[in-house]
Amino acid sequence: MKVLLLHSVPLEGSGSGTYTENLACELSVRGHKVTVLYPGPMVTKKPFYTRNIEISPVPVFTNHPTVRSVSFAELSNEKVSKIIHLYINELLNLIAEERPDLIHVQHAGPWIFPASLVASVFKIPVVVTLHGTGIYLCQRDPRMRSLVQAGLQCVNDVISVSTSPLDGFKEMFGSSWKSYIIPGGVDIEKFSLPSMRKKDFDEKYNLKGKKIVLFVGRLVKEKGVQVLIQAAKKHLGKDVVVVISGNGNYENTLKKMASDSENIRFLPYLGKKIIDFYIHSDVVCVPSVWPEALGLVILEAMAAKTPVVASNIGGIPSVIRNGENGILVNPNNPEELANAINDILSDYKKAEILALEGRKTVEKSFSWEAITNQIEEIYERTLSNLA
Repeated sequence: MKVLLLHSVPLEGSGSGTYTENLACELSVRGHKVTVLYPGPMVTKKPFYTRNIEISPVPVFTNHPTVRSVSFAELSNEKVSKIIHLYINELLNLIAEERPDLIHVQHAGPWIFPASLVASVFKIPVVVTLHGTGIYLCQRDPRMRSLVQAGLQCVNDVISVSTSPLDGFKEMFGSSWKSYIIPGGVDIEKFSLPSMRKKDFDEKYNLKGKKIVLFVGRLVKEKGVQVLIQAAKKHLGKDVVVVISGNGNYENTLKKMASDSENIRFLPYLGKKIIDFYIHSDVVCVPSVWPEALGLVILEAMAAKTPVVASNIGGIPSVIRNGENGILVNPNNPEELANAINDILSDYKKAEILALEGRKTVEKSFSWEAITNQIEEIYERTLSNLA
């Protein structure tokens, strides 16, 4: 089968990008010819074909940690029109070359309209996977909502990584499509082995004798890092260091908030180095204040056998069973967040149980082999229905 994956942001540096890359890899291993078309810088040495669209700043949903980017919501009507026109041309060229059997769009976002347009001409089925930020942009920007609405005419099936983005999608666009809940996954083995020992890690990053609370993600207000900073300043001990890794348009504000605290450290987007931080941290914190679709960070932390404290919002409770494989707290509550973190840091046995149960969770339900099986079945069913 020839599968064309359309991704709305650069392939590297985001949860949905990791999702797209892992899906493309797994499909390629199974003998499918996979091409990924995306905006932003070219990536190489992948086991699938890639085609990038050179555009700067790269139009994204909010912001992006690895490239110069701009939110679609901040662009003029003229610029949005030019981008959509560019996407249509690039897609037409690729369709003519590759003749894919199926188009799989990532996000309810800018690719849906171009995909639907060419699919109606070439009679190619279209499947869409919903990730949280696409829905978020549709809620913020009526123009994107209109583009998605127009493009949905030729969409055959809708996949969502959790119930949260699907609920938002149905509220805006109705429920005329076959829909499936299939979560994203994690490369479990990748997060099993660190590149350095704990002792060497502590020395390199000057963390000897410290308990580490880790945040990984975009530094935007919706991710709730400000809540973690408030918790750290008022309620966490001096032997605790909060490490915040990421970039974003809220970064300067967050740094000002934390400027008088010695136990809060900011690091840039770390790429593959983040694996050592996952494995050697004591707690991974996901303090979101908006409905996350799922939270790849949660799955990666679980794969690394590190306990997770996260907000009870959006799709997060679909992964975390409170008190069993992680801790859920009410969003926007620094004291409750700190209490949950302190509870884990002070109780080694509890931390160990949460870590082991988290690992079992990803092994059972979030391996890419199991997830791709489900997606592959949807592809085959969609193609057979059109035959």
